Amino acid sequence: MAKKVFKRQRRKSLSWQGQLILVILILCGVLFAATTIILLAGMLPTIVAAYLDKTKEKMRGITIGAMNLAGCTPFIMQLWLENPTMETSLNILSDPFVWMIMYSAAAIGYCIEWVVVGAISIFVEERAQLRVKSIEKQQEQLRTRWGKEVSGEVALDEYGFPLDIPGNKVSAKENVST
Repeated sequence: MAKKVFKRQRRKSLSWQGQLILVILILCGVLFAATTIILLAGMLPTIVAAYLDKTKEKMRGITIGAMNLAGCTPFIMQLWLENPTMETSLNILSDPFVWMIMYSAAAIGYCIEWVVVGAISIFVEERAQLRVKSIEKQQEQLRTRWGKEVSGEVALDEYGFPLDIPGNKVSAKENVST
């Protein structure tokens, strides 16, 4: 019985640019803690979508993130226009209406992504079907011009010659031997 060998997946370490961005984000998070609290609470659907999106482009996370940020923006503006303290931030987050708006905006992002992916897949499928019809039409034109030998439906010998051609009195085997 063969043993399964499991390779340990190495975590990618951040480059110096990534580390610098991380340090800047942490500093901004500490300096603007009230805004950070609202953004972290409101952008949870985006974080989950970005984590679960396994595609290279991460379009689901971007789409949901854009709409989710739009849903969080009025409350960040409210915080900045009032008194940008932790108390104001927590008062804003204590309102269920705020949560409903932020998460509804993320849900709209999910809907946009779902509709666009569905529409694109229908478009691509229709285009592929038109391409298949075009190729079949070209194949039929070749068959009428060159005969059924070019269709791939005629059996060939090991040299690529048709085995039996209707109307041909000499078989392919006799042609090769002469």
